[in-house]
Amino acid sequence: MPGRIDVAGPALYLPRQNSADPFLGFLRRVYWPSNLPTLRQDAFAAYWTVKHVIEMRVMGVEFEPDVFVTETVGGKPKARQLEQAELLDHQSFITAAEER
Repeated sequence: MPGRIDVAGPALYLPRQNSADPFLGFLRRVYWPSNLPTLRQDAFAAYWTVKHVIEMRVMGVEFEPDVFVTETVGGKPKARQLEQAELLDHQSFITAAEER
């Protein structure tokens, strides 16, 4: 497994069937119907999903998402928070996709 995605904040405690799972299923069907996403694509999916849940105004979820990835560095796992520039990249893609 190349890495793992963790999304920090109250989204971890959402009633999953009513918020994140359907949207994640949509992303999977549209972007990765026959293969697994890369770590960067996973981070993108996590970011967009949390943004979507925030926009749905699910109780207890607000503010901006913090996205963390676990990568292997020097043979050891290391957690890293995505930088603002990476999140802006993801947001630009989302904006372009929503304008279609």
